[in-house]
Amino acid sequence: MKSRDIGQEILSGIEEIKAWQKGEKKLKVIRLVLPTAGDVAKIQHNLGLSQHAFAAFMGVSVLLCAIGNKVGVNRMVLQKVCY
Repeated sequence: MKSRDIGQEILSGIEEIKAWQKGEKKLKVIRLVLPTAGDVAKIQHNLGLSQHAFAAFMGVSVLLCAIGNKVGVNRMVLQKVCY
């Protein structure tokens, strides 16, 4: 396994930020597409996880996961309603 120089990586990152602030460097932008509520059951199936394991993986209770699957709402909405 290749050894990393964490200190040098941090210093390089700071130099990159300084160059960006001066307009000397463009940063790479990655756009993510978040899954919809309808994708949740498909994701769970593709991962091969039980409802209990999937709920633990997502950091929600099994009951919350079951409600989300039945109602078709996303995790953020459920957390706002239930917590």
